[in-house]
Amino acid sequence: MRHKIIHNIVDGRKANLWIFWNNSINASIVIHSSRQSITVEVGGVLVTGVHADVLCINRRDLWAELAPFSTSNKPWIILGDFNTISSLDEKKGGRVPLNSSVAKFNECIDNCELLHAAKTGLQISWSNGFLQVLIDAWIFMSKLKHLKSILKKWNWEIFGNVQVTLSEAEKKVTETNILFDADPQNLELLNDYVTARGVRDIAAQNYHTMLCQKARINWFHTSIRLRQTRNAIAELEDASGTLITNKNEIASNLISYFSDKFKEQPVEISDTILNATPQVINDDDNALLECIPSGEEIKNAVFELN
Repeated sequence: MRHKIIHNIVDGRKANLWIFWNNSINASIVIHSSRQSITVEVGGVLVTGVHADVLCINRRDLWAELAPFSTSNKPWIILGDFNTISSLDEKKGGRVPLNSSVAKFNECIDNCELLHAAKTGLQISWSNGFLQVLIDAWIFMSKLKHLKSILKKWNWEIFGNVQVTLSEAEKKVTETNILFDADPQNLELLNDYVTARGVRDIAAQNYHTMLCQKARINWFHTSIRLRQTRNAIAELEDASGTLITNKNEIASNLISYFSDKFKEQPVEISDTILNATPQVINDDDNALLECIPSGEEIKNAVFELN
């Protein structure tokens, strides 16, 4: 095996830090490993990889872990994701970071007597561009078409053709690997190789995400088609026993059947049914109930009310 992998599995939890080491370089010795950092020594030089916790209070453990290495009197390089900044000009937009978070990070830098490496490339190394796209486009719900066009443009500019990007990234890894194997002591070639691997990993993740999204969309469309198939009437037997398969004929037959079933029907009531009705009152009582009261009777009834 030409490469060595060092990770930080702690207490059975999945690793969140990996260091890939070429065996052609001097063997590395793990000095310290925790949930937020790994420190190795190679050729008398300390190398620390960092993936700091997102919570400010938990990052205090990391600052405490780093402090003892500053007294080792050995060259020391730290790299990774600190999940905080040392000054406000390192961040644009979003929420303002906690003052205590920035202060603790700078305190760690000062106590460990660390110096920032010279910066090259982009001023801002990470951007939540997708969120900004949504904020810019989702002004009114009626502008969904506008949002769709912006997302398509953002997707093409950020990811492009993910399959082509992944193929090109894999070719770049192969090329840089061949060059570095020919000259394993060349640190610039090593940096090119590691960078190419990182680009390839990001492209592979984007390609995997695209495949997952397509699989979910295909599953949704398939389930809709299956549901429509289950709810569809493919054939129908009419009153004469003839099997109908034509959709228009099936529809006409159903309309005709239910129209006949629920249309108004003449009802005949036989007078003989009245013979079964019990006679509770006589003709005189019935005449009294049917008579219209006079004005005097209405007046007396009203005046007798409370």
